[in-house]
Amino acid sequence: MKNFYCLYNSVKTDSDGVQGRISFLSKTCDEKKVNFVLLDESKIDFSELPILTEDDGLYNCARGSELFECIMLNNRARTFYKKFPGTDVFRNSAQVSVLHRHNNISIPLTIYSGTNNRTLLEKYVNHLKGFPLILKIYGGSLGVGVMMANDWTTLYCITDHLTATKTPFALKQFIPSDSCERLVVLGNEVIAGDCKPNKDNDCRSDGTKAFHREYSKNVRDLAVAATNRVNLELAGVDIIIDKNTGIPYVLEVNFPFNFVPTQEISGVDIAGKMIDYLMRKKEY
Repeated sequence: MKNFYCLYNSVKTDSDGVQGRISFLSKTCDEKKVNFVLLDESKIDFSELPILTEDDGLYNCARGSELFECIMLNNRARTFYKKFPGTDVFRNSAQVSVLHRHNNISIPLTIYSGTNNRTLLEKYVNHLKGFPLILKIYGGSLGVGVMMANDWTTLYCITDHLTATKTPFALKQFIPSDSCERLVVLGNEVIAGDCKPNKDNDCRSDGTKAFHREYSKNVRDLAVAATNRVNLELAGVDIIIDKNTGIPYVLEVNFPFNFVPTQEISGVDIAGKMIDYLMRKKEY
């Protein structure tokens, strides 16, 4: 691989988090004698885009530049997709979750289209195994938009508000756990992971207290399967483990994702492994 094209959009992304990824990848490319090419969608001249060859790697490092990635993709460039993705590069967390359900990947029971209809809510609460249950707004990150309903009053108040503001949301089965696990999958293995313990008096995790953790084979295998089932060879997989049964459940498969915190916590050179992987990868 001669060139590594890294895509992002400086207008639509969190500059602090993205700049960290760019810095790690740029430094790695320099060390491995690969030409690092950073392309900002908000500033690019779309009439003069490079045409990638089998000597080029391509990675969209942040949300906000998915369309740019689709334009740049072809069946020659080296990417972290198992096969040329076609239109399935356009995806969201709900679509990925549905694919997992269809492929028997362990996920919490989910109602993908939330409502404030009282009759339906009674059926949904029963389907999700009762209270408490989780409501999740689509498009949120870092736990923002994740809420817990412990009773009917809370559920009615939240769903009335979300429905009135036309905010799409899902209803999910509550899995009792003390933490959320982030496993980084590359190819057919988990290369790094960290544990984010829950915040005090909160069902959401605290990334500021994350620590390195090794995971059992069944948890690692679940992360790899969840990644591969959606045509990916790289992902940050969020898993929750039921503290009563030990059963792991996939919450999200993130691509792109912020690998910097896990790299710093685990001591694993994730950026280096990413570039090495593409350097070894042959054309589709």
